[in-house]
Amino acid sequence: MPREDPKQIQINNMNSKILTLVLVIFVITPALNAAILLTEPFNATGTMPLTGWTSISGTGSHISITSSNGLEMGTSDRDYDRQFTAQSGDVFYGFDLSVPVGLPSGSEYFTGFGDGTGFDSRVFITKETGDNFSLGLSIGGSSAATSTSAFSLGSSYYRVVVRYNATTDSTALWIGTYSELAPSISITGTDASTSTNEIFLRQADEYDNLASPIWYVRNLTVATSFAEVAPIPEPSTYVLIGLGLAGLIALRRFKRAA
Repeated sequence: MPREDPKQIQINNMNSKILTLVLVIFVITPALNAAILLTEPFNATGTMPLTGWTSISGTGSHISITSSNGLEMGTSDRDYDRQFTAQSGDVFYGFDLSVPVGLPSGSEYFTGFGDGTGFDSRVFITKETGDNFSLGLSIGGSSAATSTSAFSLGSSYYRVVVRYNATTDSTALWIGTYSELAPSISITGTDASTSTNEIFLRQADEYDNLASPIWYVRNLTVATSFAEVAPIPEPSTYVLIGLGLAGLIALRRFKRAA
């Protein structure tokens, strides 16, 4: 077997380093440019409204929070909002959602962005057949929600991420994915808002004043990038990225040797 040219080895090593550097820049740059606008873990037992939150409607008891489950939705008719620095471009919110018991019939929106006069990127929750539920999304105040596939009831928490852009009148929703490239729902419509500066939590109609919580919300984050609000990848995800990079480097070397 002929020995590889030392100069070619140096070139291959340099190419590998450049490829690694490009990958690192690709992964890190979005995070460096991102800003976290709001975080609320809902991890301490108590009641709403917490610091920074305002009760905007309803007269019943305030929502309870438990350290083990988070915000207990469905037990009162109170609605809340919290403000952040106004955004006209891409802005995201993400939260963990658990629906352990059967839902009442119908469909209601329970969170979204606002600008003081209207709501955007509203997330709907809907009872499906069997022990299942689905999530929906709308843009503006009157657009119909588009539903996702059904998810199972139980103690598991799903990471829900929503993007809104007031300039392009667009919104999207992800459920339990690490990739920004494949939203579960993507909508472009007509919306009067030119920016957004608040997030709200809502209980209404069939989904309020119930004897016990019907879903839980925790680890809420609002930020200007998907990476800041998305699920944290499992270690195996990083391993796959590393294997993919190693495979690409090996393939480049094989082609040069051939």
